[in-house]
Amino acid sequence: MELPRDTLTVDIETSPCIGYFWRPGHKISVPAENVIEPSRIICVGYKWSHEKQVRMLDWGDAQDDKPILEELNPVFDQAVLLVGQNHQRFDLRWIAARNAYHNLPPIDLTTPTADTLVLSRKHFEMPSHKLDFMAQYFGLGGKMEHEGFKLWTKVMAGDPHALVKMKRYCRRDVALTEQYLIRILPYVSLMKTSISMLTGAGREACPQCGAKHVIKHGKFVSRAGSYQKWQCKECAHVWKDNRMLKDKLQ
Repeated sequence: MELPRDTLTVDIETSPCIGYFWRPGHKISVPAENVIEPSRIICVGYKWSHEKQVRMLDWGDAQDDKPILEELNPVFDQAVLLVGQNHQRFDLRWIAARNAYHNLPPIDLTTPTADTLVLSRKHFEMPSHKLDFMAQYFGLGGKMEHEGFKLWTKVMAGDPHALVKMKRYCRRDVALTEQYLIRILPYVSLMKTSISMLTGAGREACPQCGAKHVIKHGKFVSRAGSYQKWQCKECAHVWKDNRMLKDKLQ
């Protein structure tokens, strides 16, 4: 199974806030006025579905994320589908916030999205919905191991080797997220997104993978009427045709 051409999988890594606090602890509250340096985007990894390469952008020696966004924003405009792990609540909001901070044009919010975390929580009951667990559960391998928060402190201190390592970590997350979505695609619903329409296969093809080899799979009956159900012979996905059959209930 393949994702539609021009599907864009994205992942970002951000720096922590720097500020004043009296003492550390899990339940310690640090007020916003104690922040002396807000977070920024360290690097962005993105991959087109029709390419093998994961492209990387980073904040460079100046530790400035504006050049990242200036190069990334036109990329978003070309995407027909955006893919990410928890990107609806994290990555996309971060990119939007930093665009606003730098007074850059906003990204196109009408582009359909596929958030693997949202899809996993909606359709699967699992011990964890984190990317590392789910990817290993489905036999895709895990995230790249690193030394933890020390990697972030090294990057912020200007260590070029640490930045290279963080980019490798981000690159692995991008590739893993794309593989994970492809793996679970037959078992979830992309809701408002139809792969068959994005690929140009039309509404007669499977909305989940775009394959045209589909068969009838019974009927769905509601109070309004009955609808044809279909099943894809390629990915086994079952869906309901939104067009009501002629045998409308009276």
